[in-house]
Amino acid sequence: MADYEQALRLNPSDAVIYYNLGVAWAHKDDKRAIGYLSEAIRVDSNRANFFLARGNAYMRRREFELGRSDFARAISLDPGNASHYISRGAVHHLKGDYRLAILDFSEAIRLRPEHPLAFNNRARTYLRRGGHEEALADIERAISLGSPKACLYLTRGQVFKAQGRREEALRDINLAIIRAAEERDGATLKKAMDALVAMRDGR
Repeated sequence: MADYEQALRLNPSDAVIYYNLGVAWAHKDDKRAIGYLSEAIRVDSNRANFFLARGNAYMRRREFELGRSDFARAISLDPGNASHYISRGAVHHLKGDYRLAILDFSEAIRLRPEHPLAFNNRARTYLRRGGHEEALADIERAISLGSPKACLYLTRGQVFKAQGRREEALRDINLAIIRAAEERDGATLKKAMDALVAMRDGR
């Protein structure tokens, strides 16, 4: 990081240096990361990855509307990138705008038909809308694409639970716990443990 700071002193109008500093501060201090990324955008507002990075920082700070705005800008600059639609779709989902979320995840799938996260996220959105069969079809597709991560098994476990298929739900949630520990995915591990406790408590 010190190297970037020194490079910035030598090249104070270099957008990429501001971007690299923003990425370096991401997760450690997202407020500072946003400051650097905003400077990168001020210097060069035509790079989708600058808006994507700042949007992700806003999301971690739970500033959802600012994140959604940045993801929309990333899409306008790079409309063929499925990841931008997945990011904006995630904001729609969190805000309860499920129809818009499904549209974005569907566009991501159209652009990248082999993208497991797009199918996983659309499955979660279908599940929230009560579309259990659509959700199951999507999550089965995500898992079939190979090397499934813990979050995919957690989603399928939640679908099975919604369908009343308790044993299958428990199997997948336990598998999600094992995979999450192996992947060092703390967020999914916590969600899976909470889901397991809820099932054991009859919730």
